[in-house]
Amino acid sequence: MWLFLQIREVWNVEISTKPLKDALEHLEINIGLVSSSLADASPALRDTFRTASIKSFEYCYSFSLKMIKRRLEERAAEPDLIEEASFRTFIRSAWEIGLVHDLEEWDRFRKLRNDTAHTYDARQAEAVFQDLPKFVSAVKFLLAGLEVSADAH
Repeated sequence: MWLFLQIREVWNVEISTKPLKDALEHLEINIGLVSSSLADASPALRDTFRTASIKSFEYCYSFSLKMIKRRLEERAAEPDLIEEASFRTFIRSAWEIGLVHDLEEWDRFRKLRNDTAHTYDARQAEAVFQDLPKFVSAVKFLLAGLEVSADAH
């Protein structure tokens, strides 16, 4: 195994996926609102819905990382090392246990999240918004991985 790491084969704690599912649902609703008839009728309202989508992405992204961290801590031989790991090592470990399917994609999501935290303009907002469907798919994959590992418990 890549990290910390003789990954234990036993899951000790059931992780509730409901908060992440709720965050993802809000994100999907906000994404849908951007292309709604309300947004079509008002560019200002479309911008507001896009901003809400981006804020939902930020929350969902943060929560996704927390869920990954919990699962890795549960599985790692040395859980304390997870906090010290680089992002790349952290995501690679998640990939190794089936929680993420594309390492480069998660690097991209991290960059998008960092960009939204430091600068904000309409062009950048639109660029982030265009990547949100990929993020939704990645979180659905994560949720499936979390549920599979919970079922294995």
